[in-house]
Amino acid sequence: MDLVGGLNLFVVILGFGFLILVHELGHYLAARWAGIRVDNFAIGMGPVLCSWRRGLGVQFGSSQPELCRRFAATTTALIPESALRDAGLGETEWTLRLLPLGGFVRMLGQDDAAPNEAFVAKGDPRSYRSAPVGKRMVVISGGVVMNIIFGILFFMIAFLAGVKAEAPVVGGVAPGSPAARAGIMAGDRIESIDGTPTATFTDVILGGAMHVGTQPLTIMVDRGGERLELKAVPEYEAAAGLQRLGIAPAEGVALSADRQSIPLLHQALLSAGFFDRARVQGAPAGWFECAGDREAFVRQWGGATLRTIDGRDATSAAGLRVAAQANAGAQIMTTWDVTWGGEATSISVALEPIADLEPILYAPGSSAGAADLELGVAGLVPLVMVRDVLPGSANAAILKAGDVILAAGDESGPRMDEFRAIMAKRAGSVVPLVVLREGERVPVNARVDANGRLEVMIGYATNLPMIAGPIESTQEGDAVISTPAAGLGLVPCSTVVSVGGEAVRDWASIRGAIQRALAAGARSVPITVRMPGTGEATINAELRFNDAQAKSIAALAWSSPIGPEWFEPLMVTINADGNPLQAVAMGFRESRKLAIMTWLTIDRLVRGTVAVKQLRGPVGIVQIGTQVADRGWTYLVFFLAVISVNLAVLNFLPLPIADGGHMCYLVYERITGREPSVLFQNIAFLAGLLLFGALFVVTFFNDVARLVAG
Repeated sequence: MDLVGGLNLFVVILGFGFLILVHELGHYLAARWAGIRVDNFAIGMGPVLCSWRRGLGVQFGSSQPELCRRFAATTTALIPESALRDAGLGETEWTLRLLPLGGFVRMLGQDDAAPNEAFVAKGDPRSYRSAPVGKRMVVISGGVVMNIIFGILFFMIAFLAGVKAEAPVVGGVAPGSPAARAGIMAGDRIESIDGTPTATFTDVILGGAMHVGTQPLTIMVDRGGERLELKAVPEYEAAAGLQRLGIAPAEGVALSADRQSIPLLHQALLSAGFFDRARVQGAPAGWFECAGDREAFVRQWGGATLRTIDGRDATSAAGLRVAAQANAGAQIMTTWDVTWGGEATSISVALEPIADLEPILYAPGSSAGAADLELGVAGLVPLVMVRDVLPGSANAAILKAGDVILAAGDESGPRMDEFRAIMAKRAGSVVPLVVLREGERVPVNARVDANGRLEVMIGYATNLPMIAGPIESTQEGDAVISTPAAGLGLVPCSTVVSVGGEAVRDWASIRGAIQRALAAGARSVPITVRMPGTGEATINAELRFNDAQAKSIAALAWSSPIGPEWFEPLMVTINADGNPLQAVAMGFRESRKLAIMTWLTIDRLVRGTVAVKQLRGPVGIVQIGTQVADRGWTYLVFFLAVISVNLAVLNFLPLPIADGGHMCYLVYERITGREPSVLFQNIAFLAGLLLFGALFVVTFFNDVARLVAG
């Protein structure tokens, strides 16, 4: 971990600890107001690292053994207040404990772990149980109230400064997704979901995730000034563990500044032609030498912002897709403000658009189970290619960027779906691969991690006119139909030589030749293919299209060679325009929304529309916090506000060892005039402890799994 990352980690842990301190301080102040004696104020759980008590000062470990020895008592709860006062000692021990997993305030006569002792102490006038029920309710509520107050305060500070968040603008729509079926398009600004305003893209995600039932969501969108009402039913995605609409946020104009992404960005820029001397003007010294030197690129790179597209000011990277389509495959002229070696400069880059391929949905039961669709043309699918090898990958010396997968295990020319399924079956082992590397067949033994991944970025080998196993049938609506490539007997790793009489060199030319033949009215397009292992021998076949298939291929567009994933999201600033009262009101609204969303999340967990793997524990919270801290102090303050409100809500759940459980005991006592029995409290405490222990284990596993996967 670098110095910045370590500092962020320290700041987040400090902030998280402060929220726990605030919560327990609420209990402490309320107890002092109620005249209840507080024996211990603890930050953290487990063994005591150090403590402070008035009259004894700071010391390692707890001061309780010394007090018990001095006053010949078995527990400090039995030492009279007057004896402590006469000895010049404070009644409260302040402790810092080993595990940063919470904290507690132990009052005389109130000990979750020893309710029997609590009942014994009931006769003391300063005991928790000697106080009226109303005062005890105030004490139990003190922590939650303090967390809400500080949550609102943190929100107020963040909104006064202004917090940037992902704008509720659609950047991409997944083929076949609920959003696609509803007619949602890239560029749409989502204004509300079921009447609830969506100020950020997170609101859009939550709107889909929290939906229950089969009735469609009513989604209001602004499309170029025109307001439209659309309907969509979110679908559960097992990989995400959430219900989703199938949309991605719009991107801005700045390339990703995330430190972990920069090494991978190098390969993306290399593929897009940023280091091609024939296509770049104004490059700074040392720029072109970085084409084959990733480490040098990482050292020199300071970020880049897209300024113009074909001579027009760029407002979003989506403009690259618009220009790609408008240019019908011709070069896109772009200018970029680049920081290189600490110096700002401007460069011009001519980008070559990428021909979009057709999303081919697998017919039910025909996929290997790793994906629902492939990208290709007319049932023909490209081979899988290694786009880049992730930093630290176990395959760093085995696989290389540009490797094309000719075989995986016993499968020749696997499609993307088949390749991922093979890796999943070989999780934690070695898989034999045959790759095409610089024109040569190279056998390698790749290492598959425990999650069934090679720790590489993969994509389609669209630069080669070679095919994986063709898809024979596809699903269109509720019908299953044959693809144009069905029945041709083409085998994986075959090379397409010509289409419609035109020689082809890659998938862009394959697609273009098919489009031109179909545009001329043909519905049967000749194709010449060279089978693997046959030398120069070729076979001739025909791709047969119906009108719907011809129309689908004719509509295929062009995309930018720099995908939206490499740009920072399009952001919107949420602020109170410098008005403190408005900031407070916004803080109240945000706190209320978060409280409702927390309760809804619990409800959705029970219903199964949100997966347990979405839960995060202390490790996950700190991990997110360090990422947030990278984005500036306003994000960190906003994040702490979110955590503070969540702590309040979760602490007030009606669970035995939470504040909400104690409130239930008090309500019972107010109604019946007596406390729950010691036996009941003991059983409830153990049940609650087991529940929280299981929750901790699950969230800890989730958090560690994310860290390992990340």
